[in-house]
Formats: sequence, C-alpha cells, structure tokens
Amino acid sequence: MRAGRPLANELAKRFKTVAREIERSCDLVEGNMPVSLASLKLDALFQSVAEYYFTGTRGRDLIGDEDTFGGLAYSAYVAVLTALAARGHRHLADVSALRIRYPDADLRTLLTTLVEKRTLIEHVHLITDLPHEVIEQALESMTLTGKNADLHLGHEEGCWAPLIETNAEWLIAPLFGLEANPFMFLLRDLRFRYPSEWFEAANRREKRWLEELELEFARDGIRTNAKCAKLKRDGKVVTDVDYAVYEPATNELTVFQLKWQQLVSGDNRSRRSLGKNLIEECNKWIDRVSDYAQDFGTDALARVLGFSTPEPPQLRLMVVARYHAHFSGYADHDRRAVWTSWDNLRKALRNVRKGTVRQVMAFCARNERDQRGVFKPESFAFPVADLGVMLNPTREPHA
Repeated sequence: MRAGRPLANELAKRFKTVAREIERSCDLVEGNMPVSLASLKLDALFQSVAEYYFTGTRGRDLIGDEDTFGGLAYSAYVAVLTALAARGHRHLADVSALRIRYPDADLRTLLTTLVEKRTLIEHVHLITDLPHEVIEQALESMTLTGKNADLHLGHEEGCWAPLIETNAEWLIAPLFGLEANPFMFLLRDLRFRYPSEWFEAANRREKRWLEELELEFARDGIRTNAKCAKLKRDGKVVTDVDYAVYEPATNELTVFQLKWQQLVSGDNRSRRSLGKNLIEECNKWIDRVSDYAQDFGTDALARVLGFSTPEPPQLRLMVVARYHAHFSGYADHDRRAVWTSWDNLRKALRNVRKGTVRQVMAFCARNERDQRGVFKPESFAFPVADLGVMLNPTREPHA
C-alpha cells in the first residue's frame, strides 16, 4: 500500500487486526493447493484494499464510468475487475501466511490458482450484486482465451491477463495478472472487441477532462475558459488552447495544453514514441502560443479566450499530460512552460488551496524536480571499436 495517506494507513491498521484470522482461515490441501474459508469480514476488507489500489492505477480513467461496451457500462467492468483484485489481494495474504507455515511449498504454485468459472461468477455476484450474465460478459474481456490470444500475445506492448481460460468450465487466476495493471488487458480487449463504442468513448475524453478541471479550479477570484479556443493568423488556425485561467487580482493569464496518453508498460519502442511525440508536439505548441502573444499582445490573446483585462496580462504556459510528462532519454522540454502530470497538478491544487495559479505551478515544478532527483543514474560514454556508446543518456541525440 502507498504509505503516508490516511486511507492507506487505516487499511493497514484493519489488516493488522485480522492477520491472525487470515492465518487460521487458510491451509494447503493435497500438499500444495491453497484453500481458504469464506469470510464476509475479510472479503469486505480486501474489497476496500482493491478499490483503493485502483484509485491510482494508470488507465482506470481512460474511459468514463458512463461509457458502454456491448451494452454494459464501463463501471460494471470496473466493478467485476475490482472484485477479482480483492480476491487476489486476499489470496496474496493467504500465501504470505502459508509460506511461513510451509516454507518448502513452491511459491509459483501458491501464487497461481485454478477456479471454476461458475464459482467465480457467483463469488463476484455476492460482492457486486451484478446479474450473473453481466458478470459473465464482463469476464470475457478479462480472460485470455484461444479466441483473443493473437490480440494479446502478438501485441508488441505486452500485458498480463487477469484470467486464463483452460476450458469452458475452468480458469487459471495468476496473481501477477491483477498486480501488473489489469486495465491494460481490459482496455485493449474492449478497444478491439467494440471498436465503434471505443471511438465514441475516446471522443468524450477531452470533455470529461475539462469538466474535471472546472471542478478543480472552482475558486473565488478565478475565471476559466473550458472551450477550446483557436488562435488564428491571417485567417488560418496556427494552434489552439485547451483550457485557460485568468486571475484579475494578479492580472495573470495561464493557458493549458492537455495531452491524453495511451498506456505503455515495458515496451521501450512504445515508451520512446510516446515521449518523443509529447515533447515535439508540445514544444511546437509553446512556440506558436508564445509567438502569437509576442506578435499580437497578451491582451489580444486574453480577448480570444473570452477574458477582459485592464492591461496586457502576464502570460504563463502549462503542459499537462494525463499520465507522464517526463520520459527517460528525452529532456528537451521547452522551459517556457511548466510540464506536469494530471496527478501532480491535482496534488498541487490540494496543497495550495488558497494560493494563486502561479503558486500552483511552482508547486508542480518543484514536485516534478524533486521526483526526478530521487534517482540520478550516472551517464557516461565509452568506446566500442570505432563506436562511442552512451550509457544512461539524459536525452536521445538528434540524427
């Protein structure tokens, strides 16, 4: 659990109170198969653990809860996945207890369980109260089968399956499939199983993010513009502004570039592509907004954004990436803007509740800098024949 947060601390305390009950409720049968007694009390605890675990999981918010796939709301898929995660968290606690009692037991065998599909559906039903047919449909997008094996196993961006089908009646439930971001598997499956519904949901993302920003910036003395504004030069659009905030008290105008991102895991090519595209596109945006403000004045920019100012305001730029604003190997960020992630911006807004946007941006910049400073790999070059090899480069050299 993530330490230092009130809910995490509360769950940790609750776990300590039931540790002995967990030890008593689990055992091995036939030498190596873990089993545990049903317990509503333990199920409720681990359901809370799973819900907390998913609040910070990347990709959980890529789709809105109200979006539908195959007639089911995304919230139903999340509810089923959360119940599976709760089951997995309890099993992990059982394994920890069993390893102490049976130190010679094979760990891989303990971590992987075999479960009857109808038993699992009934278990999820008792936790979520969803109809059995809804649970069965949702599980199809969380299970690796012969029908979707090419999609998930042949993809360059690998991800672990929450469940693996062995036959029509039985499933393998590997714990690592629930620990290593199960949303990657679920979202990929939904995207290819329901392409038209995925496209519609993707088109609603920006509106949803703007609504979240409006809630975060609902403060006295702040005006906002959540309508995408086009900046034109000689009648042609040169760029746009996704979101803007104006503070009359300080006469400061902050404009935002918002960047949704797809999930990446361990595939270096996908990660490099994501980092390169983010920096190149946002650096161009910074150039174009800065040039527009220089040529036409920040007061003209404010008018385009719907703000009336007594004099040209001071302009500030901010790039907000939904998940990651910094990537190893790419350090060419244009420093005329503050670059941050959505999570970091929300953290700043919580910590600077009554401050100015400038103070919020300063918090973001400081927090990002502190995070990057936690780990500083040594970077150096050495020769290999006629080649110079750079180990741990801070940026990718241009061709």
